[in-house]
Amino acid sequence: RYTFNNIIGVGIRLDELIWLQEFIEGYKNKLGERDKESIIYFNQARIAYANKDYDSVIISLHQVAFKDIVDNLIAKSLLSKVYYELGEFDVLDSHLNSFQQYIRRGKMGKYHKTNYMNIIRFVKKLLNLPNYDHKKKEKLKMEIIATITLTEKEWLLQQLD
Repeated sequence: RYTFNNIIGVGIRLDELIWLQEFIEGYKNKLGERDKESIIYFNQARIAYANKDYDSVIISLHQVAFKDIVDNLIAKSLLSKVYYELGEFDVLDSHLNSFQQYIRRGKMGKYHKTNYMNIIRFVKKLLNLPNYDHKKKEKLKMEIIATITLTEKEWLLQQLD
């Protein structure tokens, strides 16, 4: 499953989205039965996000039931980005609060805890940032750039442009 997920990630970065759908169909039977369905939905959501098909992302992620905490964290982060991009700020705020509780209660390594708490913190700052305040935007931009453990740095910076 890790190799499968990694191939999807690389394919998304290479913008090989059509090929990735073929890959999923061709190799889904190689996945273990335990997580097969969740891995397929999860990766279809990632591809749908790359295609900016946010409704499909939400539908696919609601089908995911991971036992792996890191996959859950990635899915929750992806859902955060979708809610933000759709302008569903009330839903996003509620989602971020439950995401934060999930991290606090979960057993995970320090890196993952720090990374995802940083993502939540910065998305919340984006939500509270006045559009017209260029000084605050620039300050937030510098804070994001200076944060070392932050996998969504590029996406966060794009929201400030």
